[in-house]
Amino acid sequence: MHNNQLSLSKKSIEEGIVILINKEKNWTSFDVVKKIKNLIRAKFDLKKIKVGHAGTLDPLATGLLIICTGKYTKKISKIQDLQKTYTREITIGAKTTPSALVGIIMLTEAILGPLWAWLFINETPPLVVLVGGSIVLFAVVLQFFNRKIV
Repeated sequence: MHNNQLSLSKKSIEEGIVILINKEKNWTSFDVVKKIKNLIRAKFDLKKIKVGHAGTLDPLATGLLIICTGKYTKKISKIQDLQKTYTREITIGAKTTPSALVGIIMLTEAILGPLWAWLFINETPPLVVLVGGSIVLFAVVLQFFNRKIV
């Protein structure tokens, strides 16, 4: 490797590699997969190549997105089973209100995301995620009732 360039071959892509992506805001996980797939197809003249990700990140979220190619796509479920750490920043008492869309996404991600993962893919979210989600839900409910009373 030199100048931050990775030497890849058609064979290594087909056998499988893991690509760690620092996903930027406003990109969906599918957008990232599609972009990587198109780049690989063009560079290595491949008609078909499997590319997948090991967990969806919200379009407004930034952070690590794990991409697998070729035969490594079969390892995605093992990667998803690894312990994860989630962080989020919450400001209680801020004078500005986020747009309705951001509020809905935050609430969905904080409460329904881990619950959904637990119910449908048997992923047990860390207790801190459930507590954090409960705090967000409490803050939203509190805001709702404060506006109704006034």
